[in-house]
Parts: sequence; C-alpha cells; structure tokens
Amino acid sequence: MPLKFKNPPINEVVIAVYFQHPIIDFRSEHVGLLWAKLMKEFPHISQKSMLGPDLCVEPEPYPMPRYWFISQDESTLIQIQKNAFLFNWRKRQANYPHYDHVKEKFDKHYAYFIQFIQDIGISQEIKISNCELSYINLVEKSAHWDSLSDSSNVVPSLSLIDIGDNDALLESFNYTTIYKTAHDVTINVNIKSGKKVEEPKHPVLLMELSAAGNLEKGTKSEADTWFNHAHDAIVETSAGITNKKLQQDVWVLDERN
Repeated sequence: MPLKFKNPPINEVVIAVYFQHPIIDFRSEHVGLLWAKLMKEFPHISQKSMLGPDLCVEPEPYPMPRYWFISQDESTLIQIQKNAFLFNWRKRQANYPHYDHVKEKFDKHYAYFIQFIQDIGISQEIKISNCELSYINLVEKSAHWDSLSDSSNVVPSLSLIDIGDNDALLESFNYTTIYKTAHDVTINVNIKSGKKVEEPKHPVLLMELSAAGNLEKGTKSEADTWFNHAHDAIVETSAGITNKKLQQDVWVLDERN
C-alpha cells in the first residue's frame, strides 16, 4: 500500500485525460451552457491558451481556447478544451485531502461533462488516448532545508554543479530526469528552484513528478486502472528519491495507512 503522510509537501495535483480525437462539434457557446450548470461550484471562468498544438476545426476560423472553471476559494478547477479534460486540486487554505478524494472529484465532473456532451446532441464517441497524473511538491524552509545549496538534504542523489568559485552564489537550477517504471507508465521528475508568489524573496524547492501513459482501448475504466498504477508509481518514486529523515520529521508518516 502506498505511503501516506500527515503533512505532505503537495502543492498541486492534476488529473488529465486527452481524447483520441477532438470533439469537433463542441464550441465556445457550449462552454457557456456548461458553466451555467456548474457556476454554483465554480463561479469563476477564464480563458487560457491550449495545451499542445492549436486545434483549428472547420468551420471555426480560430481555435477554441482552453477554459478554466475555478472554485470560489480557487482550490479546485476544471480545465476543458476540445481534446482534453483536466481537474486540478491546489493548496490554498485546506490541507491536501489525499488522492482518493481528488480522483473522486475528477470522476464526478468528468462524468458530468460526458453527459453534457450527449445532452447537447453530440453523438461522437469519446475515447481516451492518453492520461497524465502530476504532483507538484513545494519544500519550504525547515531544519532540513534552508537554501538552494541544501537541496541534496531533500533529494540525496541530487548533485548540483560546482563551478569552482567559492564566492559564487547559486541563484537557480532546473533538473529533469525521465524513467520508465512500467510498459505504460513514464515518470518525469523535475526538480528546480522557485519562489513563492506571496513571498518572492524566499526561495523554495519545487519537485514535480508527472506520470504519462497511452491507453489501448480508450475506455474510462481502463483510464481508472491506469491512474491507480500511476499514483502508486509516483508515490514510490517520491519516497525513493527524498530524504527518509525528512519524511519522518517534517512530512510525518501516517501510521494509520
């Protein structure tokens, strides 16, 4: 069973599915109808550039953008574009509710979206081509980490480049490694320096672990199985690369797990 921590450093979780084919007849006016149904839970909406290459579908002269439906406290949001559906949990005031809760919310809203597509008369069969699960972890100042040069205290295998100048001040770094943990799961590990928006003078360490994989049948049940495997792989990877003392003293293993 995957490890669970009482105080995990998780700052954001993203669950995403991408479709084999864009929903051609899904247009911006439909987004307005969908938002009207979801406005009570997601009262804010915004437009973003598309993830991936633009999809310009005839007879639309311009690509439909990606839309965000954002909750009042900004802790959850739905992202929709012609070929993708994503759900984000973001740390604001509340602590991380754990994966099962976030996945349940994704399932609920994805089912509603698919039903909406059918209700407006779009008969196109929607199959999932690939899935992504991302965890963005944020490590702040503690007894184990005080500055960027202490980053190996968090990730022991991380070795920062020494330029041979004792007076040089490390300002930033960005390392990415990619691992194949199963035939259908690839883990992208990105460790980099960062700054908190509300406290830009205070450096933080960002660790993003993203799992990606393709589906064979393209069904929701196949995606559910994939997400469970991907979640376990991310948890095992995170536990494997980070300092065991940090896990024990700061993140605190949940013994009820």
